Amino acid sequence: MAKSVTKAAENITFSDGFLVGVHVRRTDKLIREAKYHPLEDYMKRAEEWFQIQERRLHISIQRKIYLATDETTVIDEAFEKYPNYQIFANKVRSFHAKVETRYTEESIESAVIDIYMLSRCNHLVCTLSSGVCRLAYELMQSQSFTTGDVVTSLDDDTYSRVQVAVYKHKAQSEQEIDFDAGDQLTYFTNHWNGYTYGRNWRTDRTGIYPSYKVRDKWNTY
Repeated sequence: MAKSVTKAAENITFSDGFLVGVHVRRTDKLIREAKYHPLEDYMKRAEEWFQIQERRLHISIQRKIYLATDETTVIDEAFEKYPNYQIFANKVRSFHAKVETRYTEESIESAVIDIYMLSRCNHLVCTLSSGVCRLAYELMQSQSFTTGDVVTSLDDDTYSRVQVAVYKHKAQSEQEIDFDAGDQLTYFTNHWNGYTYGRNWRTDRTGIYPSYKVRDKWNTY
């Protein structure tokens, strides 16, 4: 596998200019855990980062991204909509990431390659609710001491937290969970539609719930 990673990295110009890693997670992740984000949301954040670097360095920067996704149509969309970007992507690895083949040897190797490639980029745009995104960010931290601003997440924060219910809630659908006032919940992701996805410690149930009915729990020392 190490040879495959090294070979794949040879085709990416990490040392020539700036490269933004973009990871777009789709397929089964959207069924319950995460909110859908169009490609434009990711590319908007990437463009903002490039513009900041241009203002900071007073130079013109070539737009380059490494695009990793579990949906091959995202790659086609990127090439069609962003002709001014140099895009590094691999449809074979994207194909292996689909649900039907996700646990094959080829799929695991493809995931490792994508995680490594994303970690080598100058900046990462992704959803931290995704394990691939979190792993790439963790690898980034092993390569640099200044990683606080190297990731832009469209959903989760770069830290986990505990929440406390301030109002009782009765589930209105199969996707929601119940809780009583005072229950503690583990926050997983914000759907940015008025709902949060997390787990109730008391009932051990996982699902969505109204964000306004909870507050963050802060530890004091």
